[in-house]
Amino acid sequence: MERWLISLHKSRTSSVQLVAGCIHLAQAVGIVLLANSFSLPVRATYLAGPPGPGAGRLAVTLFSVNFAWAIAAFFGLSALAHFTVPVRAGVLHGPAAQVSHPIAG
Repeated sequence: MERWLISLHKSRTSSVQLVAGCIHLAQAVGIVLLANSFSLPVRATYLAGPPGPGAGRLAVTLFSVNFAWAIAAFFGLSALAHFTVPVRAGVLHGPAAQVSHPIAG
């Protein structure tokens, strides 16, 4: 009976992971499709000339981060994690093996 409950828990957890991964993947695609060109620059400020009290500063734009693509990448990584996380309920090693399973008791 306990093995059946663990097996049922594994299959439900696996299907939840698959559904969550599909949702995150759909969100990533949706964000890319609805994306606009909004981006924020990443800047660095360098000292212009010799150091001293009247030294000027030179601001340089290193690159720009497109927000939509950054958020889509986050959702894509989340989907990848949902698809690749090994769901191994009941297969524990080391100190975790001493803890009872929440369903199986």
